[in-house]
Amino acid sequence: MVQWINIGMAALTIAVGFIGFLNPRYVMETLNLATDGSTFGLSEIRAASGAVFVGMGGVAILLGAPWAYFMIGVLYASAGMGRLLSILLDGSGPAGAYGFLAFEVVFAGWFFAANGSAVRG
Repeated sequence: MVQWINIGMAALTIAVGFIGFLNPRYVMETLNLATDGSTFGLSEIRAASGAVFVGMGGVAILLGAPWAYFMIGVLYASAGMGRLLSILLDGSGPAGAYGFLAFEVVFAGWFFAANGSAVRG
């Protein structure tokens, strides 16, 4: 059962990543980001909010190893720490920021709880 939930959550990670990877303008509009005439922002969204999540989810599914799913947890925990710091220091606290933080906490929590003991041996 754990393996199926891991696969499902990794597949959702891939799906979310594909949004940023294939449609960075949509992500930027949703997150209230602007390019100011440069395309570098699009590149950053494709890479950091897209390809990283597609790659991590895909590799975890291909390998099927607990440590690979655990690393998706590290990815979400890291994103959540950055978001929490921004909420606290930058005042970026619209409902969307809290929603994304909740998503990251839930996914990190699952991947750590379900796969941590297998990683530690």
